[in-house]
Amino acid sequence: MGVTVFYVAGLIFAYSTYLVWQDYVPFFNYVGMSPEKYIILLLFIFLVVFFLPVKLRNSSDIFVWILSFFLYIPINVFYAGSVDIVGPLDLLVFLTVGLSFVLIALPSHLMRKREIFGISDSNMNYRKIMAFLVIVWVVLLFVLIQKYASILSLRGLDEVYIQRSLGKADSLLYGYAQVYFGYVISLALVVLGLFHKQKIVLLLGVLGCLFLYSITAEKTIFILPVFIYFVYLLSVSKNPILWLVLFVFSLGCYFFIIACWGAYNQLLKDLGFYLLTRVVAIPGLFFVDYFNYFSEIGYTNFSHAKGFNLFFNASPMLAQDPLFPELGRIVARDVHGIDSNSNASFLSTDGVAGFGLLGVLIVSFFMSVILFMINYLTKYWPLQITLPLMAPMALTLTNGSLFTVLLSFGLLFWLFMFFFSRVSVRI
Repeated sequence: MGVTVFYVAGLIFAYSTYLVWQDYVPFFNYVGMSPEKYIILLLFIFLVVFFLPVKLRNSSDIFVWILSFFLYIPINVFYAGSVDIVGPLDLLVFLTVGLSFVLIALPSHLMRKREIFGISDSNMNYRKIMAFLVIVWVVLLFVLIQKYASILSLRGLDEVYIQRSLGKADSLLYGYAQVYFGYVISLALVVLGLFHKQKIVLLLGVLGCLFLYSITAEKTIFILPVFIYFVYLLSVSKNPILWLVLFVFSLGCYFFIIACWGAYNQLLKDLGFYLLTRVVAIPGLFFVDYFNYFSEIGYTNFSHAKGFNLFFNASPMLAQDPLFPELGRIVARDVHGIDSNSNASFLSTDGVAGFGLLGVLIVSFFMSVILFMINYLTKYWPLQITLPLMAPMALTLTNGSLFTVLLSFGLLFWLFMFFFSRVSVRI
């Protein structure tokens, strides 16, 4: 409880200082906190502490931890800090976000607790899965080399947008080849290489991430193998919750340090941008922006997602927008006044943009069902595999659509893999 309060206090302090004046993302509006806002935040902290898994026993637990501190808490903090007076509609927003969090956390509490990490390696055929992924990795590598050999380059941070323009996929096929090669297959090889202590497989996974960076210059793919490694260490720890608590406490300290000295030190200012601003603050900020914007112009009615557009139509203003269904570009243009792509979390893109506060509950229910399925299908999988495997997708949900994570970042792929592996065990 105390660590979570410290984390929230650090985030509020950083919001009212560093985030207001920094010019990397000049869209933060802080109007102040009030006693009723502090009470609301304290109630949400109680909710988070009550529902956070105290032991890592299910695959969905990593979703709850990541979404709690990188999405749900930021949403509450930045929504509270952006409204002048808390009115009935604002209370409804806080209540809806709280119910959404409960839905996400339920699978970790209602599923049968696991006392055993997994069954025998031979039964689950992990090595066969690893061999299959290596074959797919090689095939996709040749496909991408054939297409992008002439533009491959490991560019610095000041030239990433040049490389992204050169490496942009010109067809749906190559787009999926890029994202599956890096974000699905290569990351899975990193996880399985760590689990089986296969250095060659681990190296292939890391090289795959670097290769994708040489095409698209996406900084995320450059960092994710390190992120996976730390989640793997967490999964093999005898006391993972202790390390998670220390991590949250460290983040709180980091917020205070950036807020106090970010204005006087360029390195701290940059560190504040890449972790505080990009990873923690923007998911909260964009929820506020998406809620305010789509409440005025109408909702997508989920027609922004492929397949759903065959059955549902967006509001007239959105349907006539030449940028639709690129919601991130629409918000960047109309709310932030820039030509960019303001990607937002599944609660923003699929929730408030999809159908307002009701959309938040709908997409949260859908996500909860998916987490129930993941827990059931991975019941006999070692958590040393499933936790680091699911962690990148959980993190992506803080800055991406659920439909995108399902189709492009491998969540649906792994649901099928978990299903067929479970069927093969029974056979």
